Amino acid sequence: EETENAYYNTILENSLGRDLCKKDGDHLKIVYTALHGTGLYPCTRALNDLGLTNLLTVKDQDQPDGSFPTVSSPNPENAEALAMAVELMNKEKADLALGTDPDTDRVGVAFNHEGETIYLNGNQIGLLMLHYILTQHKKKGSMPKNPYYVKTIVTTDLQAKVAQSFGVDVENTLTGFKWICGKMKQIEETEPERNFVFATEESFGYLNHNKVRDKDGVASIALLCEIALYNKVQGKNLAQAL
Repeated sequence: EETENAYYNTILENSLGRDLCKKDGDHLKIVYTALHGTGLYPCTRALNDLGLTNLLTVKDQDQPDGSFPTVSSPNPENAEALAMAVELMNKEKADLALGTDPDTDRVGVAFNHEGETIYLNGNQIGLLMLHYILTQHKKKGSMPKNPYYVKTIVTTDLQAKVAQSFGVDVENTLTGFKWICGKMKQIEETEPERNFVFATEESFGYLNHNKVRDKDGVASIALLCEIALYNKVQGKNLAQAL
């Protein structure tokens, strides 16, 4: 329990919009599906802790089930995996629908824009996250010294351009979070004066804190909803933000 609570506190501590989430969190209506995987408890707890309490789940997909009876593949990278979440989003007029894969390290998102359901790809989600993190640090004057971010060689170079525009160094690795986290460890050991701000790969994996060494779907759900709320109060959805 002590370790668990430390993990959820890490998510809260890395939120750059905690005040907004506490004040206006219920303005964002969220649909979440665990896709029969492990995500129900951790993702709903992380969102509730943050103040994002206007939350519906896809009941038929809440509980872990290794046969994944309602989907052909429990992969939130694929639009069809989010079909039940999107149906509930439309029925309840929610702002967005999110899903995590069985081990809750990847996150997918869908929302409506100009009468069409939009499914962002992993490059786009990572771009929104990176830009939000760097923008908020700049606004708050909280950008760490010698900041760096890590991406894989197959992840869009548009992210690198954004990072460089904020004075953030870019580290490229081979594909996979084992390489990303290996780079983080190497920098920790050989260049401790450098500070991590974000890591991402195009296959729907993101990490906005350095307390775990894998892509983190729970922290990513919290971050993505925080970004959606931040834009909603400005009258924008995630397509307009992008």
